[in-house]
Amino acid sequence: MRRGLWLVLLVAGGCDTLSGNYYAGPDAAVADLYGIDFAGSGDGGGPALAWSLRAPLPLPRQDSAAVELNGRLYLIGGYDRSQVVVATVDVYDPPSGTWRAGVPMPGPLLSPNAAVVNGKIYVCGGLADGSGLASGVVYGYDPQTKMWTERTSMPAGSERGAAMTAAIGGRVYVAGGFRGGAAVVDFSYYDPLADAWTAQPPLPAARDHGMGTQLDDVFYAIGGRNNLLANNTARVDSFDPRTAAWEPRTALPTARSAAAVGVLDGQIVVAGGEVTGSPLGVTNRTDRFDPTTSLWSTLPPLRTARHAAGATVGFSFVVAGGADRQGFGALSTVEALGL
Repeated sequence: MRRGLWLVLLVAGGCDTLSGNYYAGPDAAVADLYGIDFAGSGDGGGPALAWSLRAPLPLPRQDSAAVELNGRLYLIGGYDRSQVVVATVDVYDPPSGTWRAGVPMPGPLLSPNAAVVNGKIYVCGGLADGSGLASGVVYGYDPQTKMWTERTSMPAGSERGAAMTAAIGGRVYVAGGFRGGAAVVDFSYYDPLADAWTAQPPLPAARDHGMGTQLDDVFYAIGGRNNLLANNTARVDSFDPRTAAWEPRTALPTARSAAAVGVLDGQIVVAGGEVTGSPLGVTNRTDRFDPTTSLWSTLPPLRTARHAAGATVGFSFVVAGGADRQGFGALSTVEALGL
């Protein structure tokens, strides 16, 4: 049983009208945030789950990366509402509930692949523009010096954005992604100490805009799609660096891509994402995966359906930015899920 933890999921961007389980309102930013209490979830004790509000993003945007560094959320790159690719970095501080401007990247990136290793942020490739042109640029950010530095790029021919990314054992693992107009099976890791890339066994199936995370030093590749917006998958695979092997896991309850993903209380949480069959092509569905049972269970849905980026910040899972429809619709709302 899991008791006594205050876990908050923050989701950024949104609007204030709902229809059923899917967003159906105008593209009007909501300057608030929702949070859910996990107390008693699964064991019959504690208050019921509920969402609450937090501060909105300074710059509404989508297709960003979100990482945790020193107890703060860093939202990196993406599209703004004018569909301009930006180098913007915004930083959310949970104790004060405020956003501040961070140091922008040296160059703009869409759907960047980002993770934190040894107290530094590493952006390992992305998309250079809205045409889907892949970039292999690698940037490292040091919060002590407040400077970004360019590192060794991804090897030629392996550049990609919209990949599943997580840090394990001092390395940044990058799985799948989008390059040359297609989803890829590429899998590799970047070692910041060696400033070098190493190829790994390829993904069992090509996909981009999937959700990558790590749990107990195992990499999870969750959902995603194969090139087209309609080709979403519920597939889940895990990779253990100790065995260097992929293993199929229990599939998502619903096929989706570009959802927010993070780890709360030893379980993987997936919120929102792009789907087929909804009015605007996005969902507010939230699910969690328990590695001890290999089962998915349903959590209360987001107040605003969206596809978005997310990162765990302490006992909070912050989902920042996103879009309220398949394709473009940058939002500013931030929601939080917790005990």
